Amino acid sequence: MQKPLSLEERNALSAILKTDARGHLASFIELASGWQWQRARHLDLICDVLEQVERGGNCAG
Repeated sequence: MQKPLSLEERNALSAILKTDARGHLASFIELASGWQWQRARHLDLICDVLEQVERGGNCAG
């Protein structure tokens, strides 16, 4: 059984997750949903395509 994270460890993890969520739509959705949204390969692909559209990239294959 794992020991609970300390307050310092939780704050550090939270900062990392927030930084990742700023750059990756899937991470943002996961964080914003309170961990209710579960990642899957097809959902990550959709998020990747949406990020490409947002950045003005070509989404074709």
